[in-house]
Amino acid sequence: MRSQVEPIEWAVFEDEINPEPLTRRQYLAVRLSDAIARHHVPDDLFTALQREFDEREIVGLCMAASIAHAGHVLNEAVRLPAAEGVACPLPPRRPG
Repeated sequence: MRSQVEPIEWAVFEDEINPEPLTRRQYLAVRLSDAIARHHVPDDLFTALQREFDEREIVGLCMAASIAHAGHVLNEAVRLPAAEGVACPLPPRRPG
């Protein structure tokens, strides 16, 4: 299982999303999650999502991404350190 998941993890956790090992739907879902974390979903991304997903799927993806982002915000607020050996460590803390 790990050998199948690892290429996808690296595609997602790099500075730029690498679409190569992802399906089109996976790539769009990751882009949506990233956009939600940045608090802005561009119109072109939303249009692409509408071509691949129905309305219920888009709402579900938005909810899942928002919940994941809320967890990140909570971890930052309480200054929870990243677990040792994680593929995606938290970014450096802001001063203060």
